[in-house]
Amino acid sequence: MKKNTIISGIILLFLFVSCLPKTNSGKVNNYNFPLFDNFDDTDEVSKEDYNLYGEVKKVTYYTKIPLANVNSTKKKNKSFEVNYDKEGRFMEKNIFYVGSFFFNGKVKRTTTVTYDSLGKVLVDKDMSKDSIEIVYRNKYDKNGNLLETESKRGARKYTYDDKDRVIKEEGYKKLGDTFNFNNPKELSTVYTYEYVDDYHKIKKKLKSNNFDTSYNEHYYYRKNGSLDSTQIATSQDTITTKYDENKNVIYYNKIYKGKDYYKKIYTFNQKKLLVEEKIYRKGEIYQNVTYTYDENRNLTNTKTCMSNRNCIETSFKYEYDNKHNWVKKESIQSMGDNKEVGYVEYRDIMYY
Repeated sequence: MKKNTIISGIILLFLFVSCLPKTNSGKVNNYNFPLFDNFDDTDEVSKEDYNLYGEVKKVTYYTKIPLANVNSTKKKNKSFEVNYDKEGRFMEKNIFYVGSFFFNGKVKRTTTVTYDSLGKVLVDKDMSKDSIEIVYRNKYDKNGNLLETESKRGARKYTYDDKDRVIKEEGYKKLGDTFNFNNPKELSTVYTYEYVDDYHKIKKKLKSNNFDTSYNEHYYYRKNGSLDSTQIATSQDTITTKYDENKNVIYYNKIYKGKDYYKKIYTFNQKKLLVEEKIYRKGEIYQNVTYTYDENRNLTNTKTCMSNRNCIETSFKYEYDNKHNWVKKESIQSMGDNKEVGYVEYRDIMYY
């Protein structure tokens, strides 16, 4: 699954640490060894990303409006819209110009996705305002294994053994407008994969140039096959990440030159929702964030407290349609007795 992302609306120093592994049942290559996929960098979004219920056809988001201006401002300044097919798969996202005298309301950027008969993403086209088309392309073998993934930045190529386990990964960068997997000059990074046993696997990054750093990444598993933890070790630091049974990151720790440098601890409730995250720097608590939700799994309150005990709190209030999807969201941010300007956000939802 994709990372579980919480958007708090709080203006603060936020350190982003890690991405969650994606699920691919029965495939050790994608779940136990999360592979780099260029589609992760696109605007492709699932219904789960927006916490949507029902057979959603299209969602339109409008720009945020200060609460003080709600009665005088119409909601018709579109920000973006997302379209899904009847199977709930992402099909298209349009981002609109906002505030431009000549182009306000016109499409600024479009991302579309096509699928093959197995439901695999084949091509993602990003059409920007100046009509430059950027293509993200994946290629699979007959068993559904990802063989190649390509974007404007470069590409990755994967090799598998007779058990459908990935054993080699090659990273390429484009030297010009075209791309060639067979050009050794474009090869930038090489990884190899070793399977120690059923509960321990290793991904090795090989040094590809004088400025690169080699390292080993260890993957450890539970008896049920789920990923328990990963560890990356270099000459100067060690990074450990732990996961729960739902594939959520619950612990991240970076040791630099033998000392505790940075740590994050995540707590989830029984509904698999993030309720608390603690950040430590050099062994001392730096930031604590708590989250609460309503019965529809939408965020109702966030409270962020820094080490100096200054806290910023944001509350959210919703109006829902008959499918339990919100169509209006109000947010108010406060710090102590001082309340900041609140905002209201609208979205329209079409169903099949």
